[in-house]
Amino acid sequence: MSGLHAGYTLAAAVLIGLCVGYGIDHWLESLPWGMVGATAFFIVAGLYQVVKEHS
Repeated sequence: MSGLHAGYTLAAAVLIGLCVGYGIDHWLESLPWGMVGATAFFIVAGLYQVVKEHS
């Protein structure tokens, strides 16, 4: 079950990153750089969370 939890955590990180990035792009009119940056940040944060929980 922990592998499934890790997958959900990373999938949620990607979706949240895309949504936050879209909002940043809409606000700053900088498509697609806000989505790229925010998604990368949230993927790193999701990976950190998975590693922290499984160590």
